[in-house]
Amino acid sequence: MSSPPSFDEFAKDYAESFRGLAGIPGKKWHDYVTRWRADYLNRIAQEKLGNLTSIKALDIGCGIGLSHAYLSSLGQLSGVDVSAVSLGIAQKQFPQFAYQLYDGKHLPYSDGAFDVTMAVCVLHHVEPSERMSFLSEMSRVTRSGGLTVLVEHNPFNIVSQWIVARCEFDVGVKLVYPRKLKSLWEKTSMCDVRVDFLWYATPALLNQRMEKLLRRIPLGLQYSTVATKA
Repeated sequence: MSSPPSFDEFAKDYAESFRGLAGIPGKKWHDYVTRWRADYLNRIAQEKLGNLTSIKALDIGCGIGLSHAYLSSLGQLSGVDVSAVSLGIAQKQFPQFAYQLYDGKHLPYSDGAFDVTMAVCVLHHVEPSERMSFLSEMSRVTRSGGLTVLVEHNPFNIVSQWIVARCEFDVGVKLVYPRKLKSLWEKTSMCDVRVDFLWYATPALLNQRMEKLLRRIPLGLQYSTVATKA
């Protein structure tokens, strides 16, 4: 992953850094997407594992915990990041959650420690040669029957490409194609890997039934892989 100082630099104004990207109002738009994506993560966890209050989850590359206000229904939430500054902000805002510094390679948890492990827009910051190791670590700390959910920018979406190209902390990153990511997951101990394309439309334009149908069309701004631990 990128060196910790680079993420420390952006920690305090992370959401504001999106201001003006592709002409989109930064913080307001980012807050909306963050909440929509958290709702999606909650729905996936509930669909697959049942009662959210019994779920133990890990957010890898959690940053300042922007989504954690919307994931509070999870039974137990932990977060790791390479940025100590980001974690300090997250811990101050959410003292009920557990945060740990992470070296970008080895997750500081035992095998099978979590029901759900997630990483949102993190993998493209990992060097291609290290991505297999990153996924294997996610799989390792997920219990048998648990889930991994990994969200990435969609390389097929021209707006997504435009935003990434103009983002200060995405300089030089290489986006991951859905088929490639699916094939990498299939080399780990995860199974039943599926790809969902994420359409960030408002409820007035897109209800949950329509959203589920559109998950298969590869034009969403971002996409996720959802996999089950064997």
